[in-house]
Amino acid sequence: MTTSQKWVSTLLIFGLLLVAACGGGEEPAPEPEPEPETPSQTIAVTIDSVGTFSPNSITPNPGDVVTFMAGGGDAVLCVDPDSLFGGERYAIADGSSLDLTVQDEAIHVDFGYIACIGDMEMTCEACRQQGVRGDEGGGRTGP
Repeated sequence: MTTSQKWVSTLLIFGLLLVAACGGGEEPAPEPEPEPETPSQTIAVTIDSVGTFSPNSITPNPGDVVTFMAGGGDAVLCVDPDSLFGGERYAIADGSSLDLTVQDEAIHVDFGYIACIGDMEMTCEACRQQGVRGDEGGGRTGP
């Protein structure tokens, strides 16, 4: 093999290695664009001195935050189903608020809640049976 043949062979091998390293000249497939997320929102709900909610009906989506504000006495909030926020019972001191996040799996869920005023130790069962409470609140989750 002559020197020029070795040189041509070396260039050919180098060219083949370069093409192989570059993926044969094919463009990589573009990455799929992520789906746009629905921005979460915060919904404020006030519990008055008799346990009535304002607003009475809400329509949160998974990931949204519902802020319950006790504005007339210590309140016990009871939620059904408990899978909406992750628990059934929440105590809220008078003048304070509690942020609860709608669980990711709570899609198209009908829900309700009640509040009993005055006894932070009251159970939800006692609240349903005998507690001082206003109208039931609730709604349906989206999206």
